[in-house]
Amino acid sequence: MARKRVAGRFVKGTTDEPEESTSLGRKGVRNPRFFKTFARKQFAEALPVIVSVLLDKAKSGSVSHLKLLVELSGLEKDPDPKKMKPRGKSLEAILTEQWAKDKAEAALKPATGGWR
Repeated sequence: MARKRVAGRFVKGTTDEPEESTSLGRKGVRNPRFFKTFARKQFAEALPVIVSVLLDKAKSGSVSHLKLLVELSGLEKDPDPKKMKPRGKSLEAILTEQWAKDKAEAALKPATGGWR
């Protein structure tokens, strides 16, 4: 039996899941170790329909559906530049600053001439 291929984060191509479980000898009984793969596959196949229904309800003005769509899509997790911590100085900036400081101190020292 050919399986429908679903592209996505959790489902890549066909699974190694057997059609029937031979461990118990009954037809149609799935092996529990394949449950997560099966559930992810079913969810991936149903997701486009779910999202379209949520989108239709959000367009009609439902705030709760819009909030759920925003949470599922990850739109609220965009970093806010105001809330981000400022980065420290780069190594280049630190070394350039130290070099300029050392050069300025060397220029202020009195010049000593020769051996004494």
